[in-house]
Amino acid sequence: MPALITNMVGTCLFWVIVLPMPAYAGGGKLSDGLPKTGGGPCEYAAYKGKAKIISVKEIDRPQNYGGGSHKRYAVKFVFSTQEKLTPPHFRVTQRVFDMKLANGWHLGPEFLDKYGIRENVIFDCIVKTVTKGPCTPVVFDFPKIHLDDYFENRKPERG
Repeated sequence: MPALITNMVGTCLFWVIVLPMPAYAGGGKLSDGLPKTGGGPCEYAAYKGKAKIISVKEIDRPQNYGGGSHKRYAVKFVFSTQEKLTPPHFRVTQRVFDMKLANGWHLGPEFLDKYGIRENVIFDCIVKTVTKGPCTPVVFDFPKIHLDDYFENRKPERG
C-alpha cells in the first residue's frame, strides 16, 4: 500500500510541478503556445435583401419572463434576396424567422409602433452568414430597426 501512495504522490507532483515548467521557463503563461479552443474573430459574408413581416401575434408571458410588464408580440418574417448566397446550405430564403430584441426578448407594442412593424410591411435587411469562426451562423441586420433599442423596457412599471 505505501508503494501505491508513493506512486500516486509522484504522479500528482509531475502534473502539478514538472509539466507546467516549460511554459514558465520563458516567463510566459501556462496557456502560451497551446492551441486556442474557441472564441476569436469571426468573418461573415453579407447579402442585401428584404424582410417581409408575415405575422405579429400577442403571446403569453411566463411568470419569470424578464422585461417590462407590457404585452409582448411574436413577430415572424421571411427574407428574400436577388443575390446568390454562398454557401447555399444557409437556406435563409426558404424559412420563417423570429424577430426579437438583441437580448432575445419579444417585441413590445410601443416598439412595434415606433418602427412601423406590422403584417405585410417589407423592410430592407442584410443577412450575414458566417464564413469563419465559431459564431452565430446567420445574423439579420435591419438598418431601420434598432433591435438593441430597449426604451420600452426602461420605462417605469405602470400600476
